[in-house]
Amino acid sequence: MPNTDSRIKDRAKILYVADGLNANEISRHLAVEFEHPVPSVTITSWINGLGWKEHREEADFRAMEKLKSKREDIVFSRSEKQKEYYSDLADKAADYLELDNKEHQISWDEPDKAVKALDVAIKGEREVDKGLVNIEFATTLLEIIQEEIFDTDVIQRLGIRFREAAQKFQID
Repeated sequence: MPNTDSRIKDRAKILYVADGLNANEISRHLAVEFEHPVPSVTITSWINGLGWKEHREEADFRAMEKLKSKREDIVFSRSEKQKEYYSDLADKAADYLELDNKEHQISWDEPDKAVKALDVAIKGEREVDKGLVNIEFATTLLEIIQEEIFDTDVIQRLGIRFREAAQKFQID
């Protein structure tokens, strides 16, 4: 079992790397949790001396990747299901409009309904496709951000914001 000091240090690392807290916030948190004050200067020396910044950057990068991947999966899954619904609706409307088929005795008001259903289905498929283009655009922007930003402070702030967004959208 780790001694109290290593437990405090391990907890401080988690608060810094995973939760995105700064040294002052960690100091206050540890004082409450362990009833043992740890000066923020000490925490800063742990951050700088034990490579926690690199761990945090890796965690931020993983958070961005996870957010991007989960969001893409959700959007593509929903979009495919919606396209399937619209496609089914379009197929049914198109089948119904086949006037060669003697099985359908169409009255004058029924073709109107079928034409409207087909129109709704086609418009719906187009809207779903637009949404897929938008998610591809957002994914491309995330990739550009990851490739072009090298400032660790900016990366850390983005990581915190992406983690907040992941929590907001309940992405694990």
